[in-house]
Amino acid sequence: MSRFSFSSSDRLLMHDANHQPVGALRDWLCQILSFSPPLQVKLKKEYLENRRSIDSLTENDLWKNIRFALSTFPKAYCVTDALDEMDQGNDDFLHTLVELGHWHPANVKVLILSRPVVAVESPLRPFLVPSVRLEESLVDIDIATYVKYRLQNSSVPERYWNLITEAVPGRANGLFLHARLSMDAFLKPGADVQDVLMKLPADLNVMYNDLLREHTKRSNVPDDLQLLILQSITHATRPLRLLEVAELIKATHAPVGNCSLKEIKDLVRAACGPLLQILHDETVSVVYHSFTEFLKGFTRSTVHYSSTYPVLEAGPTNQHLAIACLDYLTSGCLDKLEIKKRTNQSEFFFPKKDEQSGIRFRFPFLEYAAHN
Repeated sequence: MSRFSFSSSDRLLMHDANHQPVGALRDWLCQILSFSPPLQVKLKKEYLENRRSIDSLTENDLWKNIRFALSTFPKAYCVTDALDEMDQGNDDFLHTLVELGHWHPANVKVLILSRPVVAVESPLRPFLVPSVRLEESLVDIDIATYVKYRLQNSSVPERYWNLITEAVPGRANGLFLHARLSMDAFLKPGADVQDVLMKLPADLNVMYNDLLREHTKRSNVPDDLQLLILQSITHATRPLRLLEVAELIKATHAPVGNCSLKEIKDLVRAACGPLLQILHDETVSVVYHSFTEFLKGFTRSTVHYSSTYPVLEAGPTNQHLAIACLDYLTSGCLDKLEIKKRTNQSEFFFPKKDEQSGIRFRFPFLEYAAHN
């Protein structure tokens, strides 16, 4: 099964490449390649031997290679998740997805996952595409089953089970994520069930706001530091590693400047609790797509109160990050860097690779700061 998600909650969370159809096609090819020797031979002959770069491939070229590989498989499932997150103006991609599903229906199955938005539904309307919608009333039944399962494997007194089972699905509004985070609050060691019931948030926006406030207090992370962490994770031009985020904070955030990198890494991990995750390659990522929407203000009212978490608007956030990069570059990381006068005999007029590696090792955030 080949799967690709346009959602910003995935690895490339808010970066432009993840919102273009070409990202899905390249990802599918990458997944298929190891299972298709004929495709390996074809690509080696047409591209590697001819030294053709991947950037020279058109969408049509990628589609041809995908169909070539799929034609050799007895069964294949192609899944596109969060299609509503794809940039608009890509109707041709949607049409080609439908054509792929009709190409060899006995062998190739195409599954499209999306919220019901006009940008996706309108281009697909002329085609006979089976549609399955999630009905909130039916989802609530599944949520109630989930709540009962969590309670049966918990230390929550049984006298509270009916109250919790009635309260959580009603507040969740068909969202399993809301139910999961609510149950996490009930099952937290030492939690007061009556207190959690009274404070059960009305929707995800209230829940995210409360979780962020709670974790600044619990982890002793100042509000402005938590904000900087979220800004760097959500608006960086590429995913940042935990070490890079910690290095940025150490050099530009005076109150924690004397802490070790290990201590600052621990602060980053604790700053937002379960809303952030450290991936296997050490990059820091937002866990839930709805949390991204909350931070950007997409799901919030335009009226903000003092208790409301700040909206990470693109202009001010990018300005703040640009200033942070400049502060890092002037923090001393370039003080001992010797710039030798270059001549025509110098190697490409650039520092040698071993010198560059040494600089990057000593100052992990330098390369990103210099380019952004």
